[in-house]
Amino acid sequence: MKKMIQGLALACCCVLWSCVVLADKPYNELEIRQATLTQYPEIIRIPEDGVEVTIGDLHGNALKLLYFLISNDVITVSRENYRRFVAIYGKNPEKLTEKDLVLFHDMLDAASVNTRHKIRFLGDDLCDRGMNDYYTLSIYKKLDTAGVAFDIVLSNHGHFFLTALERDEPSFDYNPYGEGRHESTVRSMLNMGKLIARGLVDKRDILDTIQTQYLKHLVLPGYVLNEKKQEITIYSHAPLDLAMLAALAEDLNLPFRDSDLKSLAESFDGINRQIHQWIMAHTLTAHYRELKEKHEEQGRSSPLADVLWNRNYTILEREHHPKGKAYSVSYVHGHDSTSNVFDLDNVFGKGDRHHYGPYAVHLTHS
Repeated sequence: MKKMIQGLALACCCVLWSCVVLADKPYNELEIRQATLTQYPEIIRIPEDGVEVTIGDLHGNALKLLYFLISNDVITVSRENYRRFVAIYGKNPEKLTEKDLVLFHDMLDAASVNTRHKIRFLGDDLCDRGMNDYYTLSIYKKLDTAGVAFDIVLSNHGHFFLTALERDEPSFDYNPYGEGRHESTVRSMLNMGKLIARGLVDKRDILDTIQTQYLKHLVLPGYVLNEKKQEITIYSHAPLDLAMLAALAEDLNLPFRDSDLKSLAESFDGINRQIHQWIMAHTLTAHYRELKEKHEEQGRSSPLADVLWNRNYTILEREHHPKGKAYSVSYVHGHDSTSNVFDLDNVFGKGDRHHYGPYAVHLTHS
């Protein structure tokens, strides 16, 4: 009976998806369904042309990353190889063997990649509660080498990872919270450091992957512009609004113009260029600290810290149609949800006890 009910539920999901495909699509769409990370995805969506797919916080979980990529027809991996990775992923770094890592790379080598669609990650991809950042960086390398268009929105945990990278001597056993503090919340990076210490992976290869195939994909903020619909969709990790981004631009000594969509997009591009320059030069942490200290002396919060960490919804004004503007704005990030604000953050894949739960992705249609 249980299998019959599960079968009917799956059939209903397939029928619902078919109906949605045939219907007139909204510009922004949120899809949520139950999923189990330890099981191979039962539903693999093949997005239409022009669709961009976004997933929320990865929580440093490479298994969640791979599940997302398979579910959205970006990577094709056999069921057997997925089963092997589930077993490998669950091992502590002290118990991983050279054979385990060979099997992991064999899986990636055998995987085929579809480059038709742009994908996006809303951060917390590294230095979080997952098992090992080595897996995540290896998967990113596979995507980048294949030519997949993807963005990674800078986040608080992503910034933690950069603090370790930007030390005088990059150190992935460095705890940004302080020695012995909150280690479980930055475990994925610390575990990669343990693999390096054991000699199972080469630190130079990891640094090369980071520099050439990871950093260039970081954005702050992400956005998609639809001039035909006169709408912009803004992607961030933490909840924010236009005023917060305007304050960030001012802090960076950049112009911020929002009279029309083109000017707003150019303002976002200016912010991204400055942040990207700091990231590629390994100076983001120094600038972040300098700006934060300056604002703390003035009794204010730092706009750069706010866009990575904010949880105060009362300061936000996120009207779909901003007053006096001829365009509309939608926001995609975690922690909050209204009609034009899409929440992609949940505990799915967060730590060891959340392999089952609500799998949420956001679709932006052209």
